[in-house]
Amino acid sequence: MTGLRARTDAATRYELIALHGEEQGSAAARGIALVENKLRSAGIPIPRPGPH
Repeated sequence: MTGLRARTDAATRYELIALHGEEQGSAAARGIALVENKLRSAGIPIPRPGPH
């Protein structure tokens, strides 16, 4: 049973990688982008860093 589960988990991981590829960037950067997109979708402007 354990061997079957290990193969199923591995197959799921490989399928996810095949469908979505390896994401680039850090987990923090992806999290920030996700939050920014949600805020923009709610109509909240997000200031961009720029020269001061």
